[in-house]
Amino acid sequence: MRYRFVQAASALLLSFLLGAWSVGAASPAPLAVSGTVEADSVRVTTQVAGRVESLPVDEGDEVQSGQIIAQLDDVLLQSQLKQAQAALAGAQAQLAQVEAGARAVDVQRAQAALTLATVVRDGAQIAWEDAKAARDAPQDLNLRLALAKTQVDIAEQKVAQAEANAEAAKIDNDNWGRLVGLVSKRHTLCSPNGQNCQDFGADPGTINNATYQWNLSSQKLASAWDTLGIARAGHDAARASLINLQAQAANPLVANTQVNATYGQLQLAEAGVKSAEATLALSKAGATPEQIAVAQMVVRQAEAAVAAIQAQIDKTTLRSPISGIVTARAVSEGEFSAPGVSLLTLADLDHVRLTLYIPETDIARVKTGQNVAVNVDSFPGRTFTGKVSFISPQAEFTPRNTQTAQERAKLVFAIKVDIANGDHALKPGMFADAEIQE
Repeated sequence: MRYRFVQAASALLLSFLLGAWSVGAASPAPLAVSGTVEADSVRVTTQVAGRVESLPVDEGDEVQSGQIIAQLDDVLLQSQLKQAQAALAGAQAQLAQVEAGARAVDVQRAQAALTLATVVRDGAQIAWEDAKAARDAPQDLNLRLALAKTQVDIAEQKVAQAEANAEAAKIDNDNWGRLVGLVSKRHTLCSPNGQNCQDFGADPGTINNATYQWNLSSQKLASAWDTLGIARAGHDAARASLINLQAQAANPLVANTQVNATYGQLQLAEAGVKSAEATLALSKAGATPEQIAVAQMVVRQAEAAVAAIQAQIDKTTLRSPISGIVTARAVSEGEFSAPGVSLLTLADLDHVRLTLYIPETDIARVKTGQNVAVNVDSFPGRTFTGKVSFISPQAEFTPRNTQTAQERAKLVFAIKVDIANGDHALKPGMFADAEIQE
């Protein structure tokens, strides 16, 4: 009987111990550790040198990604940009002119220049032939003198007529210019008491017609000046021929000298004609592919210069690369900043982390992705949730900032816990207690 009692008691005790062991194994105590809240920091530096014109944030201020947090002085760069833009506009205008080909006005001017050169050449030809005839047939000199005087008189009449035509064309052009200025203006007419006023002005059709007539008169004026130039060149040639004949009449011994001199003038005049012909041909043909390519290259260089300066200007405006809090401000407004020098330090508060140190005996209980309950003294009763994001593969001694020498002598594994911090409640430096959920 006693044997049965002992056997039953032993079985009951064994069952109790096994039950207690199973309960303890199924529900181990949470792994509790402590650490300090950390955040990723970003140093804000400038890529260009300059005076700090504006620094609208201070330590402790929260900033949003893309927010302007500093502005450097860009007066010099803005001036350089205007110069580069002007150079670009000039290069683009030159390219447009080259690509457009020959302009009617350019061809007209080249044609007028050729006509003038031809008149000069013909006059030199006549002077040379007269000089030779006077040398070879001195008995005809008086007849040639009379003819030369007649040609000078005719040339003077042509000059006088051309001058009159040019003056008339100038008066006409001036009148149309004044008319365009008059009709383009608006006029206000008020009643005697000044209360009722009306705005008057010419209609667009009238203005356009006046402008067209003004442009037309400008072309006529240019043509009149060209004609006057040709008439004066003809007069100069006729007078030069007369002077040569008069010199030979006064001194027959200079005949050969006059022939040589007039021949030299003829050669120069013929060279002028060839040059004018080449200019006219180029005007009609327009630019060559090589000239267009050069003009395009100049435009690209000017565009690159504008883009480079604009990029420098953009760098004078510093924007926050992250949403976070200003943890350090190294400069003040008015100070000079050099490239690479830190102006501000920002901390990303959207996501913070804890670095915890787990004893070697407990590291097997920690897995990546485990939930971690975090509490801080600043928010009693509120629990923040994080996840284990990193487990160090190598053991280390407890960091020196651990409280006791006994604890510092232990081997531990560092783990990192990421915590979502959308409301920025957690701040870097806060002491936190964490429980790793198993």
